[in-house]
Amino acid sequence: MNHFYEFCRKDSILDRLTRKYYGLVNLQTVEPFEILVWAITGQQMSLKFAYRLKRRLVEKYGTRIEIDGKTIYTFPQPEVLAGAKRSDLLEMQYSRNKADYIKSLAASVADRKIDLEKLRGFDDNTVREFLTGIRGIGRWSCEYAMLRSLGRDDACPSADAGLRRALAENYGIVEKSSEKEIDNFMERFRPFRGMATYYLWFGLLEKSTKDGVP
Repeated sequence: MNHFYEFCRKDSILDRLTRKYYGLVNLQTVEPFEILVWAITGQQMSLKFAYRLKRRLVEKYGTRIEIDGKTIYTFPQPEVLAGAKRSDLLEMQYSRNKADYIKSLAASVADRKIDLEKLRGFDDNTVREFLTGIRGIGRWSCEYAMLRSLGRDDACPSADAGLRRALAENYGIVEKSSEKEIDNFMERFRPFRGMATYYLWFGLLEKSTKDGVP
C-alpha cells in the first residue's frame, strides 16, 4: 500500500482521496466463482437491480443460517447452481443468456473442468486470457473479477459505469467516452489502475450516500 500512496502523491485527486480514506483496502470476495456470478448478474444493468437479482439467487439456492435471531445465507455452491432450473432463473428476472452463462460456469466449476483457484498463481495477462475464454465473461467481468476477487492492483474495468461517472466528476472526462478513451486516460495510473478505480468508486459511493442516492 505504501508504494500506491507514494504514487498517488503525483495526482491531486487521488492524493486527496487516499489521504481522506487512508488505510482503505480493496475488500476481496473469497471465492472467484461468486464474483464471476455477480459480474454476470450485473452486466448492463443498474447496481440496484443487480443487487435485487443476487439476493433472489442467494435466498433460493444458498444455505440458510440463523445467528442471534438473524437470517443470513451462504452463497450457492457451483453444484447447486449447475442444477438450477432455467425457468426458475427466468422467473427471478435473469435473462436467458445470463441464466445459461451462470449454469454453464457453475457446471464447469462443479465438474472441475476449470479451476478458478489456480488463477491466483497466474500473471495478469494469463488470467485475462483464461477468464475471457469462459462463456459470458467479457472484458468488464474479467477486470472486475481480477480486482474484487484476485486482488490485482492493475485491473482496469474501463467499461464500468461507476468508474466513468467518477472520472467525469473528478477529471472532467466525458462520461460517454469510448472504452478505448477510458483505457488511454487510465494509463496514467498504471501499475495501480485497479487501486485507483477502487478509491474513485469509494469517493463516488460516499458522495451518492450523502446526496441521498442508495
